[in-house]
Amino acid sequence: MRLTIDDKDALSPSKSGEITVTAQRKLTWEDYGTGIYTSELFGQAWEQPILKAKEGNIYKLPDCITEGYPMVFTLSENGQTLVNWDLQATGYKHATYGMVYFTPTDMQRQGNKLLFAMRGAVAVEGGYGILYSGFTETLELPE
Repeated sequence: MRLTIDDKDALSPSKSGEITVTAQRKLTWEDYGTGIYTSELFGQAWEQPILKAKEGNIYKLPDCITEGYPMVFTLSENGQTLVNWDLQATGYKHATYGMVYFTPTDMQRQGNKLLFAMRGAVAVEGGYGILYSGFTETLELPE
């Protein structure tokens, strides 16, 4: 939200007439059920608890790849499109490059399955480099 003071005489000594305020609140997570997470990168599948935010189409996969590292993503209102998946640590540490982060390039929905075309990134010289690509991580939602 942007707040603006148009009256120049009402400005503070700093003469700043505009400020941007970003407000966030803690999400209220509710149990969505248990799905199946299939990792093409790691060659494994497991039962995955799924939480859904009361405030929107935001999903959380606690302890997804590694204990203590959740994956969080947002779907569109109709649940068909990936809206947001920030670069997220998986908890898996590559022997040479350290922590591996997941970032999707695309998502397709097939019934109750979400297929994430994924890349595995690592921190390199103050940025990120792609270590793995061309693999799909799949979440089968409970029916």
